[in-house]
Amino acid sequence: MTDAGFRKRFYWTAASIGAAEMAVVFAFIRGLIPPRFLGWILIGIAFAGFIAFYRLLNRARTERRASGEFDKPLDEATRRRYRSIIRRQKIWVALLTFWLIYVLWATRGSNLASRIIGPSVLILLIIYLIWLIRRLQQRLE
Repeated sequence: MTDAGFRKRFYWTAASIGAAEMAVVFAFIRGLIPPRFLGWILIGIAFAGFIAFYRLLNRARTERRASGEFDKPLDEATRRRYRSIIRRQKIWVALLTFWLIYVLWATRGSNLASRIIGPSVLILLIIYLIWLIRRLQQRLE
């Protein structure tokens, strides 16, 4: 899969998930979906989106490995791009950490589910970004 094909599939997947979530919220606002099922439906859409993105990224990774692209030495332009990506990822980690602190502060005194689910998603995102940074740094070495 080419980079353009990957981006196209990635954006279509993201747009499809967003459209599905907007349709469910619109149906909820119109009274077609009871409040009890809204959360379950949105969790189902998020889970399906996670699976779709996982399969998309896994396919792209296996195709790149098969092409031998990971074995080639990096040129200077790619090194600059990787350093730029690492810098941006570090900024995102810092912002998400502050957001995590705010979420924990803002949800104090609320029910346990909202205090666990929101921060756990942020923590998973931070862990993923740190893993990505370390992987890119290893690739630069």
